[in-house]
Amino acid sequence: LKPLATVPAGEDADAVAYDPLTKRVFVMDADGAAVTAVDAVRNKTLSTTPLKAKPESAVADGAGNLFINGASTREVLRMDTRTLAITARWPVPDCESPHGLAIDTETHRLFVSCRNAKLLVIAGDNGRVVAALPIGKGTDSAAFDPKRKYVFSSNGDGTLSVIAERNADTFVSLGNVPTAPGARTMAVDPATGRVFLVAAGVAKVEPPKAAGRAPHFVFTPGSVKLLILDPRA
Repeated sequence: LKPLATVPAGEDADAVAYDPLTKRVFVMDADGAAVTAVDAVRNKTLSTTPLKAKPESAVADGAGNLFINGASTREVLRMDTRTLAITARWPVPDCESPHGLAIDTETHRLFVSCRNAKLLVIAGDNGRVVAALPIGKGTDSAAFDPKRKYVFSSNGDGTLSVIAERNADTFVSLGNVPTAPGARTMAVDPATGRVFLVAAGVAKVEPPKAAGRAPHFVFTPGSVKLLILDPRA
């Protein structure tokens, strides 16, 4: 785990995405409303592209497209990973502050988790909303298990929302699994289907800043823990 290089990016790096086609890393700068492209082979910053929206997360389809959540403008952006140009802006007015973003590269469906307790399924070719499903409050991350065809949303209210993809246009909510308050950061192992979430002991709970939002948690120092959820359990 020795650092190989340090490259400049935005001051408020909130998420990173890797495109295997171009071997480029994309860094989301929420406060700067921009995305920085980094050459992962030469460890060199290529450019910073203004978005006119605060990006929360991004995902590449491996075919030359990077999809970006515009949290401040309620839209999903599509970027060409080779030219670094924005090629589409798709409004999602029913999605308050889109945060999590995942993709099924086989069906080319995007999964956008929203702060108003819903998840939108969007067609990756034209931005059409395919479905809208309920999730927990305070989502911050979305993920997809390509083997078992599960969509996940990790939520600050202490739940993991699970959605089953039956086919490209049919999605079914399987409900919420209890996790821990504030466990919003997530990763999925595609081989085993295990879901990993980070949580910590809660020292204080502050009320939500707006309707539909999760409470704000102040965590106890030194109490970080890793939650592992197994679909076979």
